[in-house]
Amino acid sequence: MSFLDAIKNQKKQGLRKTNIENDLSAPKLEGCMDEITPAYEFSVLDCNIEQWVHLLGPKLTFATEFVPLTPHHARLLMDAYVWSTALENEEKVQAAALAYEDSGAKLEPLNHFEDELFQTLGADIQAAMDKMGGSSFVKTSSRSAKDSASRTGMFRHVYKSSLQRLISSKSLTKNDKMKALCEAEMFSLRYRDASRVIRALTLSERIWQDMKLALGHVDRWKENVVVRKWEEGLSVDMEFRTFVHNNKFTAISQYAYNLYSPRLPTHLAHIAKTLTSFFQTHLHPILSTNNFSKCVVDLAIVGDLSVPDPKVMVIEINPFWETTDGALFSWTKERDLLEGKREGFEYPVVRITERPLEGALVMVPAGWKKVAEEVERECGVDGVFK
Repeated sequence: MSFLDAIKNQKKQGLRKTNIENDLSAPKLEGCMDEITPAYEFSVLDCNIEQWVHLLGPKLTFATEFVPLTPHHARLLMDAYVWSTALENEEKVQAAALAYEDSGAKLEPLNHFEDELFQTLGADIQAAMDKMGGSSFVKTSSRSAKDSASRTGMFRHVYKSSLQRLISSKSLTKNDKMKALCEAEMFSLRYRDASRVIRALTLSERIWQDMKLALGHVDRWKENVVVRKWEEGLSVDMEFRTFVHNNKFTAISQYAYNLYSPRLPTHLAHIAKTLTSFFQTHLHPILSTNNFSKCVVDLAIVGDLSVPDPKVMVIEINPFWETTDGALFSWTKERDLLEGKREGFEYPVVRITERPLEGALVMVPAGWKKVAEEVERECGVDGVFK
């Protein structure tokens, strides 16, 4: 069965969707059925982290450890996700999520698939996390399990903390809520315990899709649980999606583009100069000689923005395809611009969100919105953001 057929079959089976959010970190594999071709599948696999992290090294990207996954592990992850979507198991999933805040202990498995993953992967994942100092960003080779955060309890826990901090410091606006939501999305991917990593992976539709894609190409199997050092200086408004076409740095977009950050317009020229210099000095020599002449690179400015030469790190490299989110650019209307072919522009073209967006909260996926509204009621701010 091809990957496209598998996605269609997933829909026929009625697997419950986990409300995949606007995915800015890697290529979407949902909602773009006509574009899932063999060429596309290969392009996704060619951008898996194993293909590029060693080219950059620890100075240009975050320290990384790999915990190998076998095809059997992939099937366990898929089976555990299918189990979690069955209506008769929903109560167990919800109960486990609600208990998240009350327990710092190792999770008990929800099913025998997860139990086997705990037994065979848990110790190695924990060892890799401990090596990073005990606080890590964890994903698989292609993508993170961020769509499952509203099902694991992680999003609830982090959003409540962000909201309580805002309540104690200022009056609330809709843009404040968007900032809290963006921070919750980011910090929901910060792990200290391997059992919570595995729970997130087993409840993620994104991981189901990625494992299915990898299993369709076992001849080039190289899948891992990827443990990366958590960078304390990273801010949600300092991540940028950048575009490279034929080795030309064509465009820069604010990553969390539903969020207005007042410091971005103030420092826009400095940000553009910093990212362009980083590309020309560090990335271009590597990408141009290693089959990444066309790609979408997520970059982060880490730490103090006010210094003349702030630190920049590579977060991810994605395929130069329309299925990779264009952020503030349109693949359909501005393809020539993203390819650096439109005349009358100075490249790279830079875009940020210049003012609070009135309709930004409409874009929040249903699953996340439901949890957020529950947390707001608990915090006594129900109706503030209506």
